[in-house]
Amino acid sequence: MPTPHKPAGLWSLARGRATTLRPRVPGVLRVGQGCVWITLDGPHERRAGDLFLQTGARLPIAAGQRVVLEPVLRDGQGDAAIDWQPSVAPAAWPAAVAQPALDLRLAAGAAVVALRAAAGAGVRLAGGLLSLLPAGLEFAIDWVARRDRGALGRPAFNAHSSASRAQGCIKAGDSIASSGAL
Repeated sequence: MPTPHKPAGLWSLARGRATTLRPRVPGVLRVGQGCVWITLDGPHERRAGDLFLQTGARLPIAAGQRVVLEPVLRDGQGDAAIDWQPSVAPAAWPAAVAQPALDLRLAAGAAVVALRAAAGAGVRLAGGLLSLLPAGLEFAIDWVARRDRGALGRPAFNAHSSASRAQGCIKAGDSIASSGAL
């Protein structure tokens, strides 16, 4: 019996023989030669479960999904060849990496929003404080002037009142010298 001819790198499917695949990782089944009757078990996306795929057709297969393949006689050729291309990473890898990455992205976005809000609040606070500066400066000048006026004015007032109490009330023209006391 002659060995069926197949392109390099492909698995041969002999006419009249069915083959079952149950991949451990998701991947893509490609028909490299001939026509293949495929029966899928498990969840189907818009498929009834039986498919006929021609040369060049591709079919994604989930991890653990059972796939029965059988070559179909078409155009005088009954043998077929397929290629299995597993995904680069197992199915759990994207979820294990994608969820923390999404959480990090959301947290970073929230941090940016919070920083923008804090910067805006700081600018508004600085603007409010600057708007108070003229009134605050005027208040400070008045306070210092009142304090200084009161502090400097008290000794002069006290000296004048002390002199008039000690001497008694001196009328115009009266002096100690005119009274003969000196």
